Amino acid sequence: MLSAVENGEMVVVMGHGKPIAKILPADMDDENIQSWKKPALRLVTKGKKLSEAILEERD
Repeated sequence: MLSAVENGEMVVVMGHGKPIAKILPADMDDENIQSWKKPALRLVTKGKKLSEAILEERD
């Protein structure tokens, strides 16, 4: 597996049929990873509902 990583591949470690870890080259940056695999942004506001905060941000 490490040889594959050295050659630029990303290896996904599975546990009971589910992905639990990724091993990737140290020089691989976020630009080489598909956007749907990146962590999502979290919107946190005090005293507002999420839907209100989204509508306010759109304005």
